Amino acid sequence: METFLYWFLNKYFDREIDYHKKREEGPEFEWYLTDNLYSYDTVRRMITDIQEKVALLAKDYDNPALDGLKKRYSMFYMGYRYKSILDSETDEYEIFYELDVDEEQFIKDNIGVAIDFYNRFCRLLQQMMEHNPDNEFISFMGP
Repeated sequence: METFLYWFLNKYFDREIDYHKKREEGPEFEWYLTDNLYSYDTVRRMITDIQEKVALLAKDYDNPALDGLKKRYSMFYMGYRYKSILDSETDEYEIFYELDVDEEQFIKDNIGVAIDFYNRFCRLLQQMMEHNPDNEFISFMGP
């Protein structure tokens, strides 16, 4: 999920939330093992932004507005399969990547993986907020 979400979560992280100010690591977005709180209003803005980016990914993939988002994309998260071999001299399995494809083109050809993820993610966030109207925040913590 980091590949698809980091850019948005970092962009919408609010350093002014009291909880963030009191964290030992400081009021910066922290992907690993730390709560990152987002108000419902912020989540709604993020959903709108994600939906706008999804529309661009689907219809105008080369739009410069997507450059920052696409920097984190990897063909390995878009369905490219790695291969493993048995090295006969050591009898140990080694993982290798047979890069016989253009990574950028592979991502573009398989962008439906990201689009599907974003659509599901937005729908789940909306449902979380609808089913928990008395809550104020949603927390993201990775991995």
